[in-house]
Amino acid sequence: MSENIAIITNPLPYMTKSYIKEKLSTMGYGEDMVKIRVITKNQIPIEIELEFPFPELAQKFIKTTNNKSIDEFTKYNPLIVQYGPSTKNNILNNQKEVYYYENYTQWPDVLYERKPKEDGLILISTLQIENQKKIMAWLLKKIGKKMFKGQNVMNISLPVYIFDKRTMLQVFAYELKESPFILSKAYYAENQIEKLKYVSTYFLSQFILSPILLKPFNPIIGETYQAKIGNLNIYLEQTVHKPPTANFYCFDDDGLYKIYGYLSVTANAGLNCFSSKKLGKVIIEFKDGNKYRIYYPTIMAGGVTMGKKTFNIKNSALIVDLNNELCTYVKFNPDHVGLIKGFFNKNKTKEYYPDKFIGKIVNLSDVKIDKEGSNHELNKNARCYSELEGEWSKNIFFGNQCYWRRNLDNYCDIYEMDYKLPSDSSYREDVIFLGQNDENRAQIKKEEYEEIQRRDNKLRMEFHKRNLNAIN
Repeated sequence: MSENIAIITNPLPYMTKSYIKEKLSTMGYGEDMVKIRVITKNQIPIEIELEFPFPELAQKFIKTTNNKSIDEFTKYNPLIVQYGPSTKNNILNNQKEVYYYENYTQWPDVLYERKPKEDGLILISTLQIENQKKIMAWLLKKIGKKMFKGQNVMNISLPVYIFDKRTMLQVFAYELKESPFILSKAYYAENQIEKLKYVSTYFLSQFILSPILLKPFNPIIGETYQAKIGNLNIYLEQTVHKPPTANFYCFDDDGLYKIYGYLSVTANAGLNCFSSKKLGKVIIEFKDGNKYRIYYPTIMAGGVTMGKKTFNIKNSALIVDLNNELCTYVKFNPDHVGLIKGFFNKNKTKEYYPDKFIGKIVNLSDVKIDKEGSNHELNKNARCYSELEGEWSKNIFFGNQCYWRRNLDNYCDIYEMDYKLPSDSSYREDVIFLGQNDENRAQIKKEEYEEIQRRDNKLRMEFHKRNLNAIN
């Protein structure tokens, strides 16, 4: 028995290495005083080994924490701490890790510049900027050919060099990389306000995972995607062609929560900007019966044809507690002089960044929901249970307490499931060829898939029309 090693034998799912490090620091144990080793199964902690430089420190930690709590979540699930070392080894996943052609977690840091008082994160990638400049020449050339041949100009296939190397289903899954830790915190939170704070954190923490100006491939109807992130099992299927719509069902191995519903993506293009909205019905349901619904904001890309190319979140979002008629109202990129000052009744004069957001937890009756968009209205006299602010690329605060900071160590890897359907997005040849930088073959395959999409959509419309005529 090593007397300078303490073992936490029943950690909760959210107790990552960075989380334990932070808690130990608040207890007076600095980084130089303890080495942390987390033993995981499906990337979720099942045992935590703490090695102290002296036996006296290990004894002190065991005495002060055994069958007690080191934070607010373990009040009803005390830590079991004993002398080590651990008898368990890291339990590796049997699944194969999903391979991506790009390191997406680094994109916010290497492709974008974040500066105060700008319209959004500024794209600085020379390659992407040049590719976007070429798009207008491409479109004019294609339109001319279509018109000369008397063909429909609406069926122009966009060039693959402006596409992401993932499908829309894969992007949806990728946005859940931190969900197993945050949603388990929500489950263990002791009251409804705290639960809503963590469900809101789960939602807001996803935006930094998708700051892209590239277009994901639109899956064919019936195309699927399966993956495992931490202990979260993810199943998606494309069910509608226009607007692109996916149904999904996700659940964790411990049965603490599930995420289900459908999402439709709509897009609008202006002379120099592009906006996208997620509509549909997204439900988070916990084992204890608590349910929440998400209403998404607007994604905005500026400088499409000229000027700075930017990415930002606009308008507002809602996270609704369906059981208790509560709601987190979030306003993105608010007016610094007007809205922030009036919203919190505070005079904020410091520089603000384009990823700024503010919000409040209020009664649902004090919010007018925009069901077709993201212009939700908040009653200015609404009772406030908690104020919210932050920068979606950096942090999230409720009141003075930080509920999330961007930390790459807390992102779970994505693994393939033991069995995948033949319709899985990862088998798409256009995606594979583009990942290999073979743009010519990727373009050919993409146009073949698009023709299949148009044919399937036409057949479905004819089928519905015949049924409608038969009914009438």
